[in-house]
Formats: sequence, C-alpha cells, structure tokens
Amino acid sequence: MAYDIGQVTDMFDTLSAKVINELDSQFNKGRIKGTDYANAYAALLSTIIQVCIDVPLKDKQTQGLDKDIELKDAQIQQIENDIEVKDKQVELQELQVNKDIEVKDKQIQQAENDIEVKNKQLELQELQTNKDIEIKDRQIALQELQAENDIAVKNKQLELQELQVNKDIAVKDRQIQGFDDKIRTDLFKTQMDTWGMMFASGMLDKKPDIITNDETSTLYNTIKSRLR
Repeated sequence: MAYDIGQVTDMFDTLSAKVINELDSQFNKGRIKGTDYANAYAALLSTIIQVCIDVPLKDKQTQGLDKDIELKDAQIQQIENDIEVKDKQVELQELQVNKDIEVKDKQIQQAENDIEVKNKQLELQELQTNKDIEIKDRQIALQELQAENDIAVKNKQLELQELQVNKDIAVKDRQIQGFDDKIRTDLFKTQMDTWGMMFASGMLDKKPDIITNDETSTLYNTIKSRLR
C-alpha cells in the first residue's frame, strides 16, 4: 500500500502533537526540566520522523513493517515509562526533601525547647541562690542582733554586779562607820558619866579643858550628824 504526502504529514502531525502534549504536560508539572525536556523532545521527534519516513517506504502488509511499528510503539511506551519513572523519582525526592526539612524543623524545635528549659533551670537556680543569700543575710543579721543583745545583757549584768558591789561596799562602809560611831558614842557616854560622877563627888573643882574649849560640843555634833 502506497502513502501520499498528505498521509505522511497527518501521521507526523498526529504523532508529534501527542508527544509534544505529553512532554508539555510533564514539563508543566515540573517532572522534567532543562536538558531532560530537550533530550526527550529530540529523541521522540527523531523517532517520529523515522517512523514517518519508514512507513511510506515499506509495505504495510509486510511482516517487517508490523514489527517495526510494534518496536516504535514499544520505544514510545518505554519513553513514557521512563518519564513516569522519573516523575516518580522526582516525587520521592520531593518527599524525602520535605521529610528532611520536617526532621530538621523538629530538631530546631527540640533545640529551642532545650534552651528554654535550660534558661528556666538557670532562672530557678538564680532564684534559689538569691533566696539562700537572703536567708544567710537574715541569719547573719539575727546573729549580730543576738550578739548585740548578749553584749547588752552582759553589760547590764556587769552594771548590776557593779551596782551590787558598790551597794555592798556602801553597806560595809556604813557598818564600819557604825562601829566607829558606836565606839565614839560609848566613849563619849563613858567620859561624860565619869565627869558627872567626879563633879558630883567633888573630885573635880573645875571643868576639864575638853569641855571648856568646845571639843565636847564638836564631838557631840559629829556623833549626832552621823546618826541622822
């Protein structure tokens, strides 16, 4: 069977349109990019051209032409399969990249959480340290106050002891003075009684000098003043 130019052109247009539509679809989906698109386009276009050249030259009824068409179909199918495999690989790569990003985000979040926990621990440690310092300062203040109170008590005790000692000394001084006054009083009384009896008996005809020169009055006044 012979092919005219119109049939060959229709065959080329149909095959190339199908291939280009498929390539554009894959390109728009981002599954093939750059040189992959150009290489696939060149390979498919070369195949289409070869098919369009070979088909008119061979008899459609021959077994060889059928095999060749089947081979071309198989090549086209292989190319489509390759594109599908590459698309799947791209999807898996994107999934892997997204998974890696997710893992890194989790790691960053964990690191941030660890930092937050450590900062909180540091805040608690600082708070505890400040509280310990406050307690120690309070204890020191109480110890100083206790020491001051102890010193005040001891000073008061010393004052009381000193006062008691002075009191005891005053009492003893008074006791000693009382003994002296008793001696003077007894002496004065004895002397006066003796002089009285001597005057009464006529043994003395004049007053003793101790009486005439006011010594007796002075001694009496001294004794009297001490008895007040």
